[in-house]
This record gives sequence, structure tokens and C-alpha cells, in this order.
Amino acid sequence: MEQAQTVEQKAPDIYTHNAAKDKNARDLIDGALKPYGARITNDGRIQKGNKEPSGIYVTSSKGRIRFRYENGSLAMSGPLEAKTVKDFVEKYWFWAPVKGRAK
Repeated sequence: MEQAQTVEQKAPDIYTHNAAKDKNARDLIDGALKPYGARITNDGRIQKGNKEPSGIYVTSSKGRIRFRYENGSLAMSGPLEAKTVKDFVEKYWFWAPVKGRAK
């Protein structure tokens, strides 16, 4: 019998520093994504609203945050700060904060 595939997937092995597994990194990233109506999934991807999670995985290590494509190549990296997340979503996806969302 075929099993239904869930939206949450197992992150590829290269993502040993999944930011979703680090509470401090997860809180920082979720806080930075909240004004955009987005969050980080348990497998470390960015998801906006009820849409399918993106193909971007977020990893963190040694005070750095990295946004990586599913194939492992680097999309962007920077210091583990809310500004890095903000800069990424605004420059990569051209997102703007959703009106009425907490900043």
C-alpha cells in the first residue's frame, strides 16, 4: 500500500546543522519571518502561509545562518541575526511585511 507523502520531509544529510533543531536559531528565524506571514518548518525549510514549503533549507552553525538550495548549493549566508533573514526574504523573494502582522 502506498503511503501518503507529508509536507514535512527529511532534510538531506548535508543539513546536519538544521536551524529548526536549534531552539535559539529557530526562535530568531521564526521571529524574523513572522512579519512576512512565514515560518521555519521542522525540516528547516521556509514556508509562507499555507503554501508548500520552499526549496530553501536554513542551517546555522558557528554564529552564521545559511540559506541553501535542495541540492546543497549556497543561496546566501550571513550572521545569525534577524536582519540576515529579513534581507534574504526581501531580496530573494521580494517579500514585504504583511500589513497587520507584528514586527
